[in-house]
Amino acid sequence: MKYISRFIFAVLLSVTPLLPTAALAHSNHHEPLSETQLLERAERHVRNMAVDPDYLPELQLDDNWNGELSSSVAEKSARALILAVKSQQANKTVYLHMDYYGGLYSANFSGDFEGWK
Repeated sequence: MKYISRFIFAVLLSVTPLLPTAALAHSNHHEPLSETQLLERAERHVRNMAVDPDYLPELQLDDNWNGELSSSVAEKSARALILAVKSQQANKTVYLHMDYYGGLYSANFSGDFEGWK
């Protein structure tokens, strides 16, 4: 019994370096979102900012941002893009600095982002 437990321990120890590689091989690799999906994601980010003040603490939006929104791509670079989301009720436009996977870096009303390109 002592030798069997040592053998099992040795086998498990020998495959341990392979585990991170196996995990990466089976992870869910996402593709970049389409432009339509990015515009929808931008509007979702804006609605979340209007509901939850902690969603993006640097920019607080009121309930006017829960109404009708229209979005468009303002600028693109190889790594990220700036999307413009306009609220008809607030009569303002908020700019979102996002990656092509829908991740939100920052948002503001000016459209100027430090280190943009």
